[in-house]
Amino acid sequence: MKNVMWIVSFLVVTAMFRVDAEEGADSMQSHQTAHFFKKTVVKDVQFDYLLYLPEGYEAQSDQKWPFILFLHGAGERGNDVNQVKVNGIPKEIDCDNKLPFVVISPQCPREEWWSQPLMVEALNGLVDQAVAELNIDTNRIYLTGLSMGGYGTWSLAAEYPERFAAIAPVCGRGNPEFANRLRNIPAWVFHGAKDDVVEPVYSEEMVAALKSCDANVTFTLYPDANHNSWDVTYANPDLYTWLLSHKKSDTTPLVIRPDQVSASTGDFSLAVDNNTGTRWESEWADDQSATIQFDAPTSLRKMQIIWEVAFGKSYDVLASDDGKDWTPVFSEPEGNGGSDTILFDPPITTSNLKIKFNQRGTKWGFSIWNIDLFANNRGQTGIIGVRP
Repeated sequence: MKNVMWIVSFLVVTAMFRVDAEEGADSMQSHQTAHFFKKTVVKDVQFDYLLYLPEGYEAQSDQKWPFILFLHGAGERGNDVNQVKVNGIPKEIDCDNKLPFVVISPQCPREEWWSQPLMVEALNGLVDQAVAELNIDTNRIYLTGLSMGGYGTWSLAAEYPERFAAIAPVCGRGNPEFANRLRNIPAWVFHGAKDDVVEPVYSEEMVAALKSCDANVTFTLYPDANHNSWDVTYANPDLYTWLLSHKKSDTTPLVIRPDQVSASTGDFSLAVDNNTGTRWESEWADDQSATIQFDAPTSLRKMQIIWEVAFGKSYDVLASDDGKDWTPVFSEPEGNGGSDTILFDPPITTSNLKIKFNQRGTKWGFSIWNIDLFANNRGQTGIIGVRP
C-alpha cells in the first residue's frame, strides 16, 4: 500500500446581502445603510492517502479495475496516514485480504470532518485525480465509510449521485431530505442496534426515506453491536461481492431531451429532466397523456415515477414502434402516489412510450417531479410489464 499526499486549491466567492439604497423613511431613521461586500478566497486542502493496487494491476496495463473510496472514522484523523490502517478496508488489506479493487483511503485533517462541504469537494477532486491517473472502470466506482466516514459517504453520494455505482455507509448519518438524490444508487446500510455514539435511528431514517423513493436499499442491523459495526462488515466477503454486482450503467437513468417529449397539457420536459426541484403539471382534468420518442429502438427494464401531491390514481403505460399502434405494457388501477417503480420483466424494446393518465387521485390535475427510465443491459427482451 502506497502513501501519497494530495493537494487541491478551491476558489470561494463570498458576498454579503445587498439591499436597494431607497429604503424609505423607516430605514433612514435606523441610521443603518446597506452595503455590498465581495472577496475571492483561495484555500488549499491537502491530505495523505493510502493507495492499494490489486494483484495483476501492473501486469495488465490495459485493464480497467473497480475502485473503492474508503472514508475512515473520526479517531483516525491527523497527519499519520498509517493510522488509517486501524479499521475498515485498510485493516483488511493489511491482514492480507486481497481485494480485486483499486482502493484509496484518504486521511482527514484533524480539525476537519468528511461531511463538511469543503471536504466533500476535496474528496470528489480526489476521485477525479484517481480516474485520470489510474486504470479505473468509471462504471464501477464505489463509496463506503465508517462512523464519520459514514457521514461522509451519505454527503458525498448526495452531492455527486451520478458518480457512484453503489454505496455502503456504516454507522453513519445522512440527511433524509436528500433521499431523492440517492434514489438511483444501490445502498447497503449497516449499524449496531446498541450504538450509543451514532444512534441507529439515523440509519433507520435514511433507509425509510430511500424506501419511500423505491430505492434499492438493504439494511443490516447487528442486534448485539455497539458503535463498532465495521469489523464484521468489512470482514464479510459478501460486501465486496455485492459491490461488484452493481455497475453505474445499470443505475443511471436515460437522458431524455425536451424535444423527445410531448403532452396533452403542460411542459412534460420538466418530468424527465432528472431534477426533483421541477415538476410537470397538467390541467385539472382526467384523461391526460404524455409521450416519449426515442432516437432509436430502446430496451427498457425499469421505469420510476415520482409523484408530486397530485398523483394519478389510474394510469397505463403503452409502447409503440411507429407511434400509431400502441401495446399496453403496464396498468395501474389503484395508485396511491409517492413513488411508483415499474419493472419490465422481461424488458421491452420500443421506439415510443406513452403514459395515459386516466383518473386523478386528487382534485387537482396530474403532477410529476420526475420520471426515470432505465435501459436494459442484460440481453433478454420482450413486451410485457409487471409491477412488484
